[in-house]
Amino acid sequence: MGHFEGNFKSMSITCIASDTSGRFGNQVDQLLGVMQFARNLDRTLVLPNFIEYEYPKTTMVPFESIFEVSYMKKYVKVIRMSIGPVGVWMKQSAKSRPSLCPTKHGWMPPHRRSDKDCLALCWSPRKSLYDESAPVGCQAKEGNPFGPYWDKIGVSFAHDAYFGDLPGGYDLTKPGSKAAWLERYLKWTSRIMEKALQFIKQELPRPFIGIHLRNHNDWDRVCDHVPSKSSTQPLFASMQCDGEEFYDGQLTKEICSPSASTVVEQVVDMVGRIGARSVFVASDKDHMIETINEALRPYEVKAHRLNPDDALVSLAILGQADHFIGNCVSTFSHLVKRERTNSKPSRPTSYFGIRGQRRQMEL
Repeated sequence: MGHFEGNFKSMSITCIASDTSGRFGNQVDQLLGVMQFARNLDRTLVLPNFIEYEYPKTTMVPFESIFEVSYMKKYVKVIRMSIGPVGVWMKQSAKSRPSLCPTKHGWMPPHRRSDKDCLALCWSPRKSLYDESAPVGCQAKEGNPFGPYWDKIGVSFAHDAYFGDLPGGYDLTKPGSKAAWLERYLKWTSRIMEKALQFIKQELPRPFIGIHLRNHNDWDRVCDHVPSKSSTQPLFASMQCDGEEFYDGQLTKEICSPSASTVVEQVVDMVGRIGARSVFVASDKDHMIETINEALRPYEVKAHRLNPDDALVSLAILGQADHFIGNCVSTFSHLVKRERTNSKPSRPTSYFGIRGQRRQMEL
């Protein structure tokens, strides 16, 4: 996203990502695809701001406030958006500052390029949602948050280019992308990790279980796309469950949106299996703390949550859990799964709604 660290003359063509779609997990998924894209082209990646959709307004959070830049540099050439020559440009008001644009010669200010060189890169062309007479294209500034996002950082486009022919592309469900696990280059900042470790030290005696409950109103609409019986079609991050024990590739509504009884049963079962002494709950709405604690009373185990909520610290805590139970469809859970897979040693993960059947022994 819009700036340079260093001399403009030394910059090769630069990739700027718009990680504006969906919540944090979706934005990270987009970033991982762009990382591979920039590396394949041997280009410099401008590290994006993340967007927090906190009602009633949205906030842009610099990449370096969440992840360590030094780890990203181990995989791909990067520049930060908030420092360097363009950092001065960003401090100007939106009305007075000149616009920047990506060109075939790099990410350039007006005095070094022509507007006709400005390129918007996207997967494939599409029709405009608002102007039937408009030609098909990326429609890079159409809608919210895309238009306001690019306008805020002063980006304008004149032409479109498509990278849909790149094998594998942004799709992390492809074997090559999945095997790469670029998540290893995303490391939480010390600020986030210190908060997570402090909470674990004070509230979560080990071994502890971390769980993610995706149960806000919007999630019901997502799970409506799952047929009443089951589906083999992937939905959001559901392909993360492929190859998991007891998963037969059939996505069900109970896997997408597990019932309270399923959540309680699997938490209690895992507490007994690993001898857990505490449970950490992350959720976008209902943490089910009272319900879970009631079920865990015989074990003298308590469930805890962050109050107030902090999604980033919650992610870091879940990554440190001795066992994690996530939502198979959620990109938030997928982010945790990737971190745990790449930890040394790797940490176990399971999913709500996916469990083995009790077998009866015949004598």
